[in-house]
Amino acid sequence: MKINFSQVFKGKTVPESSLYMIYGKPYHLITEARHRIRSLCSQYKDSQTKVYFVDADFKIEELRSDLESLSLFNDSMIISLNVLSPSIPKNLQDYLLSVNLPESHKLILSKLDSNTSFRKTKFFKTISEKYCLVDIVPLKNQELITWIKMRLTNNKINFSEQDIDLLIRKNEGDTASLSQEIYKMTLSKKNKLNEILNNIDNSYIYNEFDLIDNLLLFDREKSLIILDYLKKINLPEPYLLAILYNEIKKIFFLKNNLEPKPYIPYNKSTLYQTISNKLNSQKIKKMMKYCYKIDKSIKSSSNNDYVWNQFECIIHSFN
Repeated sequence: MKINFSQVFKGKTVPESSLYMIYGKPYHLITEARHRIRSLCSQYKDSQTKVYFVDADFKIEELRSDLESLSLFNDSMIISLNVLSPSIPKNLQDYLLSVNLPESHKLILSKLDSNTSFRKTKFFKTISEKYCLVDIVPLKNQELITWIKMRLTNNKINFSEQDIDLLIRKNEGDTASLSQEIYKMTLSKKNKLNEILNNIDNSYIYNEFDLIDNLLLFDREKSLIILDYLKKINLPEPYLLAILYNEIKKIFFLKNNLEPKPYIPYNKSTLYQTISNKLNSQKIKKMMKYCYKIDKSIKSSSNNDYVWNQFECIIHSFN
């Protein structure tokens, strides 16, 4: 059976199943769904809980031992299988397809969607037919509004429909950004959304990390808009240069397989690898040269417009 995030959020529409596979993106909604299902599975009885982090070299012996020993003693356990590797290891797929899971056991398998072809596999189709598949997609329209209201209500923050609309526009409807914003609101000790929003700098629209995110997505038009905004708010040029150079250096090291490997969050590894494959070495070196020119211009107190023009050249090189 296939359900969505909103059905998990409502709780009553989540079917009984021995295995739940939470699959899709964004990752933070996968995490919310996992916590919600775990809570629903344990609300009527005490269950042992265990978490496995599944990488490419995952060994199933311990998982098999847990399930078989539990079967002998008829204890209940909630087991979370959090997949960190780009794909679910074949040995784990084969095991989950062959094992008979008792009703007293609950497995929660969660996987960030990075490969749409996986949805066409035998494993994916079997899980969706035999067990429960939770399909995670970005929230929009009424589902997004309902989710925000739930988060605010749980944190005892009062709001109006107008406040909700403003909050969505400020965060461009992005649930990850909204989640962080609401968390920061809980630290403010205020319980009225309009008061909290009034205390936020109304001129704020973008920051330097928004620029990086859009560059990595090759969204040149949005990147140029953000760059112009950062210039208007007088973001320090050395700070922006350091951030840009660090990202370009990561791509250069990946492209040329250099050591030491740069730190890249696991959920962005595929994105960075795609970028390093798409950009040729000469183009990456050209961007690094722009960084050297900017650094030299900043140190020599050159014309401010020239420095920002060089930043713009870097953006144009991302294509």
